[in-house]
Amino acid sequence: MRQHTLFFDLLVTFIIISYSAFSAAAAEAPPPPPPPCSLNGDKDNITGVCICDKPWTGIDCEILQLLPVSFPQGYGMSPQKTTWGGDVLFQNGKYHLYASAMRSNCSLRHWHSQSQIEHAVSDRITGPYEFQHVAVPAFSHNPKVIQLADGKLALIHIGTGSESTVVAENNECSSGLLSSGSIPMQNNERKLRHTSTDATEGGSTIHLADSPDGPWKPLLNHTLGHCNNPAPFVVFASCEKAHIIYVVCSQGGYGQLKRANNIRGPWETVSTLAPSEDNENDDDSKKISYEDPALWIDQRGFHIIWHAYIWDENPPHGHDCRTSTVAKYMFSQDGKQWYNAPGHPYGTQIEVRGQGNVTVATRERPSLIFETKKPGALNGQSRMTYLLNAVCSAPNCPDGPPAGCVNCKYDHWDYTLIQPLAVA
Repeated sequence: MRQHTLFFDLLVTFIIISYSAFSAAAAEAPPPPPPPCSLNGDKDNITGVCICDKPWTGIDCEILQLLPVSFPQGYGMSPQKTTWGGDVLFQNGKYHLYASAMRSNCSLRHWHSQSQIEHAVSDRITGPYEFQHVAVPAFSHNPKVIQLADGKLALIHIGTGSESTVVAENNECSSGLLSSGSIPMQNNERKLRHTSTDATEGGSTIHLADSPDGPWKPLLNHTLGHCNNPAPFVVFASCEKAHIIYVVCSQGGYGQLKRANNIRGPWETVSTLAPSEDNENDDDSKKISYEDPALWIDQRGFHIIWHAYIWDENPPHGHDCRTSTVAKYMFSQDGKQWYNAPGHPYGTQIEVRGQGNVTVATRERPSLIFETKKPGALNGQSRMTYLLNAVCSAPNCPDGPPAGCVNCKYDHWDYTLIQPLAVA
């Protein structure tokens, strides 16, 4: 009996030691290699070459194919005013844009006090969009709109929309409009008066409405918490009125992917994203800063485009913005293990009909527009057709900030651009 007990004890000890060794080895094992073609195509078994899904191209299907645009378009060009990206919803035969717009002729330098979410409409997806009303008053910024399973619409954004946070003195910033190549506010800024805590922290960041025209009512007692620069995407199940809401929140150099079955929550953290830990073959991997994610999910997996920038690029003042870093792309098959694609999905060059390539100082706040009966559907009905960005009109910044092209946006005219993708 003692021999059996001793043998059993030895066996258990061996199993524990072996399991511990295996667990330690597994913990130290490198992550599996990334799936081929950046989850945007299939690799040919004979040639080993990626056959990319439209609108992707490149050796690893990491580059977006963008088509020429015609001006004026988007929002902020006609009439001219400072806007800074947004999101588009198609409903009732119209395209509805919800955009960050600066009130009182303010520049983007005052975004943290003077930004409001405006609702504008157009018969064409590229616009130009016509202002309808203020959907959420200041301070509100970086809006993303989704349709829920019950038909309601949700605006997820930063800022409380309380209109009582931070105001400019006399509610006026500038008597004139900003233009490319001029910086009228650089030496003549209005002082800001703080009347409460920082509006970018906490507060209601979700508003609901029954129609694109509103009214937008704050959703109280939701459990999303503080979600900076939220990037939502809805995946609909095959059965009716069932969906999963995913959202990426950027948190100072990294992000979190969360999901919930209800807009109120509870929200589960799926993974933490560290985009700064880039591929070893990317020379700029340790210099790049990431923010403003745009999330989408398709049959192949999870995808994110980030606004990416390098502070010391084109020193000393970002005098040449033609090759500035403005975007990076990440992908994952399960939403847990993420990979960084090499290169950049797009740059600062925009092809304009009749003008050739036009350089912009920076191109931020990415948002992808899908044409589908159900946003986020995974049944082949959904496809990305347009890229929306916040754009700084200045082609260069010879007298701009030391940080370079990425900060030219604060003293030049900015607008919202909607560019078609090569999906045909």
